[in-house]
Amino acid sequence: MKVKSKAAHHSDPTHEIIIRLKYKSKESNLYLMQDSQRKTEYWVFWHKIEIGRIDTEVFNSYIEEK
Repeated sequence: MKVKSKAAHHSDPTHEIIIRLKYKSKESNLYLMQDSQRKTEYWVFWHKIEIGRIDTEVFNSYIEEK
């Protein structure tokens, strides 16, 4: 799985998944937000900055469909 730039399309991020990063005394969070149209695409944010997108089904089981 790679974080990479992807061509823009007209959708929005939804459903947030938080991943906690910890190394020695430093801690931070990555935020994965599922794309509203492409259910295997996740927008990756760090400190409110989009750093890329990933395509995976790995996190789909964490998203509860309504």
